[in-house]
Amino acid sequence: MISGAQSVLLACETLKDETEEVFSRTGKRLPVRYLPVRHDRPADMRAMLTRTIDEHADADFILLAYGYCGGGLEGIGSPSSTLVVPKVHDCIDCLLTEEHRNADFRTGRYFLTRGWLRGKKNLPKKLKALSQSLGEKRSAEYIKTVYGGYRSLTLLDDGAYPIKEVFSPAKEAAGMLNLPVEQVNGTLSRIEKLITGRWDEDFLIAAPGQCVKREALIR
Repeated sequence: MISGAQSVLLACETLKDETEEVFSRTGKRLPVRYLPVRHDRPADMRAMLTRTIDEHADADFILLAYGYCGGGLEGIGSPSSTLVVPKVHDCIDCLLTEEHRNADFRTGRYFLTRGWLRGKKNLPKKLKALSQSLGEKRSAEYIKTVYGGYRSLTLLDDGAYPIKEVFSPAKEAAGMLNLPVEQVNGTLSRIEKLITGRWDEDFLIAAPGQCVKREALIR
């Protein structure tokens, strides 16, 4: 990051705990906008980010605490600002250690953080709503179809919040899905590097006029 440059951080609200923890640890505070979750609607996510980026056209650098998110960042760019984006698949990938950032580890695991459990469409609420709207039998069939490929609910302990706070809702969801709960360590290193300007090969730096492309983010 260039000394004296104006920067703003746009972050998915699921990463608010982690972002605020990095602010606290490093003493580096940036103007930040926490944006609603749109990972399940990539087109809506692109439109939201485009509008927000345009609102900060006077910034030298716009930092995105986001992953590619199924195409949500595809084609995102700014005519006047440099965009900086972690090279990750999604927000969970941003918090995984290098040891765990592989398909073998991720396959079959449904990852949870406090940010994901705090959302309006969090897993326990979603499962309860299914049961109420579809009834016990149909909701069980739906759950088997959608979640049958998972083998565990995995809590990410990244140090941004007391992990004990998420055990209860995680166990509640796991009971409805008939899955075990496990816990693995996460990391804040990518968010810290993003915020403090230590942009290495793990980041895409898109100059004004350049657009984010999948091949530049997904390794």
